[in-house]
Amino acid sequence: MRTENSIIDIVSQVGKTSLTLSTQLFQSFNGFIKLGFVLSMCCVISPALSQSYFTNGSAKSTGGQCYQLTPASTGKNGSVWYAEKLDLSKNFDLEFNLNFGNRNQGADGIVFVLQTVGTKALGAPGGGLGYQGFSPSLGIEFDDYNNSSLGDLANDHIGILKNGEINHNAANSLAGPVNANASGGNIEDGKDHLVRIKWNEATKTISVWFDCSLRLTKSYDIVNNIFKGQQQVYWGFTSATGGEYNAQIACLRNDIIIPDSIQMCRGEEAQLNARESQDNVYTWLPTYNLSKSTIRNPKSYATESTMYTVTYKDKCGLKITDTTHVIVNDLPAVYDLGKDTLVCKGQMVPLAVKGQFDKILWENGSKSASRQVSDDGTYWVKTWNGSECFSSDTIKIETLSPPSIHVSDGRTFCTGDSLLLTVQAKPNGQPIVWSDGFPATNRYVSTTQTKTITAQNMCGIAFEEISVKELTIESYDLGQDTILCQGDTILKKVLINGPYTYLWSTGETHNTKVINEPGTYWFKASREHCSNIDSINIQGLTKPVLNLPQDFLLCDKEEYVLNSDIDNAEVIWNGNLRAKNFTIKDYSGSLNVEAKNLCGSDSVQIEIELKECACDLIFPNAVSPNYDGLNETFGPVSNCDKLIEYTIEIYNRWGQKVYESADIKQKWDMTYLNKVTPAGTYIYIARYTAIISGFHMKQSTNGKLIVLR
Repeated sequence: MRTENSIIDIVSQVGKTSLTLSTQLFQSFNGFIKLGFVLSMCCVISPALSQSYFTNGSAKSTGGQCYQLTPASTGKNGSVWYAEKLDLSKNFDLEFNLNFGNRNQGADGIVFVLQTVGTKALGAPGGGLGYQGFSPSLGIEFDDYNNSSLGDLANDHIGILKNGEINHNAANSLAGPVNANASGGNIEDGKDHLVRIKWNEATKTISVWFDCSLRLTKSYDIVNNIFKGQQQVYWGFTSATGGEYNAQIACLRNDIIIPDSIQMCRGEEAQLNARESQDNVYTWLPTYNLSKSTIRNPKSYATESTMYTVTYKDKCGLKITDTTHVIVNDLPAVYDLGKDTLVCKGQMVPLAVKGQFDKILWENGSKSASRQVSDDGTYWVKTWNGSECFSSDTIKIETLSPPSIHVSDGRTFCTGDSLLLTVQAKPNGQPIVWSDGFPATNRYVSTTQTKTITAQNMCGIAFEEISVKELTIESYDLGQDTILCQGDTILKKVLINGPYTYLWSTGETHNTKVINEPGTYWFKASREHCSNIDSINIQGLTKPVLNLPQDFLLCDKEEYVLNSDIDNAEVIWNGNLRAKNFTIKDYSGSLNVEAKNLCGSDSVQIEIELKECACDLIFPNAVSPNYDGLNETFGPVSNCDKLIEYTIEIYNRWGQKVYESADIKQKWDMTYLNKVTPAGTYIYIARYTAIISGFHMKQSTNGKLIVLR
């Protein structure tokens, strides 16, 4: 209950919603509340509430509880409507702030509207204030632009109109216009103006305060005369600009919903709330079971129903006393669904609530007192008796399947290996028992054997017999590495019998192989996933061939090395020296050479002549290349027993090289660059190496050559 200067106003709820008191209390309550702007409430009210809204046109939220209906620009039109309707069968008391911008000659104003058109309603712009044109409706106009043709006052003014009317001279103008400001001053001052609108359903009276001054009152049956008996209406604001403009804003209050009664469940807490105070000084009584008695929104921990009063000064400086009745409801009797349990899959579990209750609700929506379940899950039930307080209990049911045994694939292993048997019993965690008492779940086996595995739980028993077998393969040997002579073949045959598959490295799939090329060969015998493999390296070898001269000139005192150039055979000189090379000196007569290996032999007899060697080169001093067949070319006459190296260079009189050669048998044909050389004198230089007196002697000679044409 609220007292203002000894005047008692009865204020009732205008809407329903549901907020959370705790995890066990959900209540919509038809009681008395005071409204600042938001009209939703329930059993416990949060300190600051907001509700859903719908904006249209240029309207938008600017944060907090404020909505800009128009920006400061021309030709804008906006509305905001709230999802929770007002109930005109009950009293309401609204407070909010309006800001009309800061342009004294701006336009056009704001309208507080009740309507049943819907949340998309938006009227005409400009002088229509976004309100003109939709019906049925009630509009409380806050007009800051003088349209004299519409009956406007010169000052910013307030009027009450219906059904989208904006002309104060028309029949649908219910009250006013009157000055908005009691002093007649400008309201386009950029400041927030406190507006209060009260509806008294009993007297059918609507009253309008502006900046704490009562400006307009009208007794009128709104429900029947405007809304044809419909009591639930949408409410909100419209605004518009035309050629003139202002940023026009409506702001909510955080102390919107002040319930006179709050339902709570025993053992829980309730949030109390008061309107915004001018000086933020509050006094709550009684003080016991309150979190703090001097704040705006204390918490109540009442253990029994309690009537609280709060005294404070409102925004207009009036001393206010409000009352809030906290009603403590008992919880229904406590019951027990039982302990969490484990049952076999498919087994039905009965669940039941014992006792008499007004309402029963299971997690699946069932409302019966008992049910049967068989699936894994968490099941809960809630019960109510006489209030919105409920008791609840929860039970968790897990199901267990009969055991099954799963053994890893593979039942054979190769000789020398072992097999890992991996065993799993499902459901996971079931113990495994081996027939031989082996202590672990998984095990390695390395002999042929049969074992039995057992798994057991409360829902059944499972057996699994496992037989494992060792796979053996006969041993075989391809033999020692060997030699293959050119043109020969080697036959390899593997003598083993059994359920084998064969494979040679060259792709053959039988147990024999004819080898006619050197290389490394392997043979693999396989049985299922087991195999043996052996390999042999065959080296190729050719018959030796000696490439030595049959006649050889050896100078006196000369030392010469005969090289057989054979690496794959043994070389024997004169029947006793075994070496690749043989050095001769002062040797005369026959030399027998033999080379032999596993693939054959070759021999040669060398006749060696021993001689006192000399060397002399004789060059002509003139040539006459006149194509008579005589003395046409130039070259030396050799008198050398053993010439080792030879070069010659010939230059013309300008020092240009016109000929060179390293072949003593080659003669110069008197041409240069495929052209005939001219007559004249040329210089030649000859260099050569020869065996003389057993030594390698380097010699050189030069001279003039006259070419005659």
